[in-house]
Amino acid sequence: MQTLWTFGCSHTQGHGMPDCVDSNGDPLNKTSKFSWPNHLAEILNIPVINNSHAGIGPKAVWNNVINSNIQPDDVIAIMWPCWETRIDLLIDPDARSNHALQIQAVRAWDEQDESYFEKYYHKYDRWIEFHLLARHIQDNYSKNNKLIQTSYDAYNKKRSRENLPSNLHVDFTHIALGFHKYCAMPLALDNTHLGVEAHIEFAQDLYTEAFR
Repeated sequence: MQTLWTFGCSHTQGHGMPDCVDSNGDPLNKTSKFSWPNHLAEILNIPVINNSHAGIGPKAVWNNVINSNIQPDDVIAIMWPCWETRIDLLIDPDARSNHALQIQAVRAWDEQDESYFEKYYHKYDRWIEFHLLARHIQDNYSKNNKLIQTSYDAYNKKRSRENLPSNLHVDFTHIALGFHKYCAMPLALDNTHLGVEAHIEFAQDLYTEAFR
């Protein structure tokens, strides 16, 4: 049976939705039935596997995609996380790790990672790696599958293509969840992420752009 596979971070997982917070209002590490992947699956009338995880970066998303049992006729929708400040170092699958996805998360806002960013961080390197990952997915999953690649922040395709070689161009959607249209809608229960109304509207707009 054709399946919708979705990948991303907390914005795809549905962080802060009514079914993803406990009685104290603290987040639960689970995917939400109110998130945009479920609404898109309802429009498509196919089941969904929401393989997203809060807080991860582009490399962890890419690693999730290539290690998922995606079939040739499945639909894939990826909302790429922030590429500037989220660095994921992949850990040997056979090694012990404290992270469920076998990554070491290096983050710009974590005090313990300050020295990494001071010594080794280059924004251009992050920009290139992000496109390498997205282009690898495009080259390997768009021939038979229906592939949708989007992002939280608006992607300036014209400016990006002026600064990238053609073999790193990626067909991102025009719409992005971070558009003012969605951000003006009520927030989720955590008062940080977008709420149910925004996810419903985004799923409909994503369907309109990608399938019509």
